[in-house]
Amino acid sequence: MTTTGHAHTRYIIPPKQTCALVGNGGIILDSTCGADIDSNDFVIRCNEPEISGFERDVGNKTDLIIVNKQVLRHFYSWYSNNKVSILASARETSCLLNESIICHPTGFVRKQVNASIADPLIQFSKNGLDIPFLMANAALQGSSGNFKKFLPLHGHPSMGMKAIVAAMSFCKHLTVYGFYPYRFAPDGHEVFYHYYGREANKTCEDGVRGKHHLNEEFELIRTLHENNVIRLVLEKCQ
Repeated sequence: MTTTGHAHTRYIIPPKQTCALVGNGGIILDSTCGADIDSNDFVIRCNEPEISGFERDVGNKTDLIIVNKQVLRHFYSWYSNNKVSILASARETSCLLNESIICHPTGFVRKQVNASIADPLIQFSKNGLDIPFLMANAALQGSSGNFKKFLPLHGHPSMGMKAIVAAMSFCKHLTVYGFYPYRFAPDGHEVFYHYYGREANKTCEDGVRGKHHLNEEFELIRTLHENNVIRLVLEKCQ
């Protein structure tokens, strides 16, 4: 996976032996998978999730965070309105605590998140908050169309699905946690849409799905698991 960071510098993520990709689904609550996740060589998360208070289930190690345009625009809104306290609080309660790479996979070329938004936000994050990460965007322009060419999916691929494909490009052994779109887990307990935040009191059926086909994506993920391409964790970790 190649990323292009601020000032057009390039960084290639080297091959990793073991990786954990941690989704935000409520299936990970009470999983006690934190230590299992942190034992991997490389840990990937999606859309700046909360970590503090959930370490037992989700771990606290972070090497790569893949974010969508909404997350970047939220940060820019806080920055442009001088809401420094919100950004600082986000740093303390989220996964922006390690020397992580922040990856926006569709680049800074669209109207929603262009260089005029990204550049000042990067500098403020580094200088104003002293957050030690590299903001980068992957060379995946037009990625949604490319995904549809080789993945049997309808609609727009979710950020989680893009993260899985990206991780498979440099991870020899990839374990996926926190991906589950159904209301009830295999053992029968009710599953919330997210393990944290406003979506933590919604079931998966109530969650905002929009243009994504999460059930279809999950069945593809399960097929990858059954064929030993990835490892999908839905149960408690021992």
